[in-house]
Amino acid sequence: MDSISQKFPYLVKKKLKEGEEVRRVAQLDWRIIESDLQKPFTASGLQFVPLPVIHGEDYICLGFLFGRKSKVAYISDVSRFPPSTEDAISKSGGGQLDLLILDCLYR
Repeated sequence: MDSISQKFPYLVKKKLKEGEEVRRVAQLDWRIIESDLQKPFTASGLQFVPLPVIHGEDYICLGFLFGRKSKVAYISDVSRFPPSTEDAISKSGGGQLDLLILDCLYR
């Protein structure tokens, strides 16, 4: 978190000094994802399931599966899916997604 706050200080809450004016700038509510990449977590009252995907040849990125009534998978910048991620998606919502948001390159 220290490196994030140094590079992007406007995204992290800061303590105001006495008399300092409040600026209304969007900030992120940071959540640390545990080392178990498939462990669900809750943010803003909604459960998210991290989906490990491969970016490039050997870099693991995360997509996310979420939704209460409708199941949505958001997967950005992906080259391929590991079998565990395919399984997690196929088992969600009775085996069907309502919406898949996918960002990838086509060869």
